[in-house]
Amino acid sequence: MNNFLFSLNFRKYFESLVRSWRFHTVINATTLAVLSGSFTIVVGALVAYKNVNKLIISWDEKVQLSVYLDDQISTDEKEKIEQYLNSEKNFSQVSYLSKTEARKLFENQMNQVESDLFLEDEEFNPLPASFEASLSSQVSNKINFLKDVADHVSQMSGVDDISYGQGWVDRYSALVNGITKSGLSLIVVLMFGSILVIGNSIRSSVFQRIEEIKIMELVGATQIMVRAPFVFEGAITGAVSGALALFIGYLVTRWQSQLILDQFGLLNIGSNIEFLSFFQGMIFVLMGAIFGALGSYLCVQRINSGWANSSEN
Repeated sequence: MNNFLFSLNFRKYFESLVRSWRFHTVINATTLAVLSGSFTIVVGALVAYKNVNKLIISWDEKVQLSVYLDDQISTDEKEKIEQYLNSEKNFSQVSYLSKTEARKLFENQMNQVESDLFLEDEEFNPLPASFEASLSSQVSNKINFLKDVADHVSQMSGVDDISYGQGWVDRYSALVNGITKSGLSLIVVLMFGSILVIGNSIRSSVFQRIEEIKIMELVGATQIMVRAPFVFEGAITGAVSGALALFIGYLVTRWQSQLILDQFGLLNIGSNIEFLSFFQGMIFVLMGAIFGALGSYLCVQRINSGWANSSEN
């Protein structure tokens, strides 16, 4: 019996939704378009944050310490540096790269972009020998650890320079923080704006059906019976807007990925751009439904308290 009443109520809710779209097509279509546009911006912000964060994590996993050696370094100085690096348990691997190996590696990389650098002079080699120390995956605070090691190694004899990507680490950390704060602010503003948009749409629907509401109040209809169809309408509008935003966002993401891949194919950037997962998409649609229902409820919470009759006085 309860299942029958449940299905019957939802059938009435859908009938109310269809009737609302039939008689207020322009208002509902405009509301849907505005919400879809707002939610698409939110989707874009989420996709951008996800991919930037993924890029930073991938770079963080590849962070390593490069200790560049003087050309005049002695064997004892080189051994002391190597012993110190090997003594650090947070390094998973320490390898030595000679000047000849550094040149060959550089030539192989540059040949991929058709560069003739170094090919004319076989003896010319400005690249220094170096130690490459890879971090273990168990290191929690990699940057602070590398800073401490770099400060110590820089004071050792025979060291020309040290690099662990400290420049881009600081810049991209600031970028991620900026994107996070800006994205959250944008999402909050757009979501609350969506509540107002849905509320205005439902308010118009309420005033168009004031006679129906008045009759229901007079015959003693419960609050749920009167308000639920409008809340249901707002939830469906929010969910559909969220689904449309995901579809539009997916198409834009694929288009941008292909565009970036065409322009920067050598860097293999576009192929790594990811959209929201299926689970994340479902959560987004659910949030759209919740915001839609909330906007509707705030609009109709006065209904069934004599509002329809008093509004005509």
